[in-house]
Amino acid sequence: MIPFEKELGHTKVYVDIEKVRFPSITVEYDIQDTDFSIPPLTLQPVVEMQSAMVSESVRMD
Repeated sequence: MIPFEKELGHTKVYVDIEKVRFPSITVEYDIQDTDFSIPPLTLQPVVEMQSAMVSESVRMD
């Protein structure tokens, strides 16, 4: 288990990379509580899946 803030930090780096690939995307963070732990690499795959869905949607338009 790792602190959520650390996992979020890794995920924010991933989002920054995705913004280079897709400059028009925006991400909003509305996180109320960060004082807990989660398994490593739990949050990033969720964001990756959403990013893939958005990029697929953009390609279809």
